Amino acid sequence: MSARRPYAEHESAQLQAGQPADHGDQSGSRRGVEISSPAFARGAGSSTPEQDAPAMRARPSRIARDHGGRSASALRRISVELARRQQRHHRARGAVAFTRASPALQQRSLVKISFARNKGRGAWRAQGRYLSRAGAQREGQRGLGFDAAREDVDVPERLDAWQKAGDPRHWKIVVSPEAGTRVDLPSHARQLMMQIESDLGIKLEWAAIDHHDTSHPHLHVVVRGVDDHGNQLFLARDYIQTGIRARSQEILTRTLGHRQEHDHRQARENAVEAPRFTEIDRSLVARADAIGTVSLNDAVPPKPEAQERRRQDLRRLQYLESLELAERVGARRWKLSPNLVPALRQIQLAGDVQRSLARSRMLVSDRNAPVVLTRIAPGVEITGRVTGGGIDESRDEPLLILEGTDGRRHLVPQTPDIVAARTAGQLRPGSVVTLRAEWRTRGAIRVTRTAILEHGLLRDLKRTETASTILDRDALRSVRRTGDFPSAVAERRGFFRQWRAAVRARAPVLEREGLVIRSQDVGSKRAYEVGRGAERMVEGRISRGERVPTTLRELERIHGKEAVPLQAAPGRTYQGSVVGYAIEDDGQSYIVLDTGSELSAVPTDQRDIEPGHTARARTEHSTAREGRDRRTLVWAIDDLEHERDRGRGR
Repeated sequence: MSARRPYAEHESAQLQAGQPADHGDQSGSRRGVEISSPAFARGAGSSTPEQDAPAMRARPSRIARDHGGRSASALRRISVELARRQQRHHRARGAVAFTRASPALQQRSLVKISFARNKGRGAWRAQGRYLSRAGAQREGQRGLGFDAAREDVDVPERLDAWQKAGDPRHWKIVVSPEAGTRVDLPSHARQLMMQIESDLGIKLEWAAIDHHDTSHPHLHVVVRGVDDHGNQLFLARDYIQTGIRARSQEILTRTLGHRQEHDHRQARENAVEAPRFTEIDRSLVARADAIGTVSLNDAVPPKPEAQERRRQDLRRLQYLESLELAERVGARRWKLSPNLVPALRQIQLAGDVQRSLARSRMLVSDRNAPVVLTRIAPGVEITGRVTGGGIDESRDEPLLILEGTDGRRHLVPQTPDIVAARTAGQLRPGSVVTLRAEWRTRGAIRVTRTAILEHGLLRDLKRTETASTILDRDALRSVRRTGDFPSAVAERRGFFRQWRAAVRARAPVLEREGLVIRSQDVGSKRAYEVGRGAERMVEGRISRGERVPTTLRELERIHGKEAVPLQAAPGRTYQGSVVGYAIEDDGQSYIVLDTGSELSAVPTDQRDIEPGHTARARTEHSTAREGRDRRTLVWAIDDLEHERDRGRGR
């Protein structure tokens, strides 16, 4: 046991970090974790049948009025009292007793529970739009959800109304029955929510929608974060981890009957070549020694069922070997990769995104580009072309998909700043953007926010003759690293190849400006050095907004709104998100704000407010001296986000 502990600890650490595990014997392959795998196994938002106690019978208490602690303690008190009553009255075991004696006979259901805080205007509506997206339901359905009484619920409107009402959060429940194709999902949702209301002793406002766009039909349920008395909804940890899933399985078992032996066999067979972390993988990891070696050299078991399991183990190891996640080290002996869990997670995530892309008919320019999950965190910066959005089905988490300038496809979990930018019409497909994390101080707490720099379309970047752009940053980095500009990559195509060609095309401009210096010619190969202060100059230009789009017309095209130059008049004030800077042919400079129905172009030479920040433009009087004193009306631009941060720091 102790010899296996280090390898088992590696698996446990991956699971605690949010890496996927399997949902027992869930059937089907090539699907998201929300359908097939307890990616959140042992986590605080979900559970798997093998790990849990028998079905819940106790109410997990009424909602904690002021904090979550009371709910959990009350759950324990009620559970003890219920057990005493059962002992006193010799309660018949009935439908519940068999689940206590043999949980394996229960129908399986995967349940994931999470919540969304009230951050970012329009974020909840955006989530509702994703849930109601075309193609996710059965053919012919209109993207409408349902609740306890209605069949025509507009989920985006419902969520938006909750957010506008000031609810602190809403709960999200994903329910995926193993036998989803044999279940009336709306009926199951209504029975489950009725049971939850009974357990909690309150009425809940909720809406749900059923999805059929994977091999396992499943439900998305959103629950309002306040109850019928206006109190915040807090759920006991035990109820989140085991209770709701247990209730779902009880209802399914009453509806469909016991899970049969052929269900177990078929589920394990479907896991043999599943591109995810499966129950078979978990058993192999448990059998591995301290360095991850698994041996199948033991005697062939006499029972046919055990022989079948052995064959499935052998085929799974061969499949992992084909993925280079297991190495054959002898006769029927393999060494598992220490990266087995995260690697299978990446493979599954790539499949989730490919389905998202296929559903929305979005195409990437290079399908062979490697796929990586990139979370925006301090020290992380990525530049690439937006190709659209996807979903991490294992976490029910929206993703922004970028074709990176590093040749990889980045799947970026959307932070509140990214959600807000997309809601405001930014980060549109085709635009080149840079995302990075920045530290901000709020009182005594340091928090991170996502800085978003939009650079326009690649074709516009290539047309720029003088102003430094993000292309110049890459060019200087290449010269600093290799002594030359990036070369073409014959075996690659699409955006990565186009980007490298565009960076190389900047050589004459940078050389003319003295930002790079040609040091020598060796045959046909040219070598360069970075000019003194060049990188500081380029970074300064980029941060001040000296980048395309450089005209109001370009900003209008990108954002689909008219850009209206503002005239200074007493008492005028405009507020909106900074979408960029523009310079017109007459030399007039503007900072451009998205003020709702239009883009407001404020005449100013000011370039110190980062795009994406909320700014306020107001008129004020300034005194100029031209032979005599006279007062003139000018525009003053305030960065409201910096003002708020300074206020919190005081």
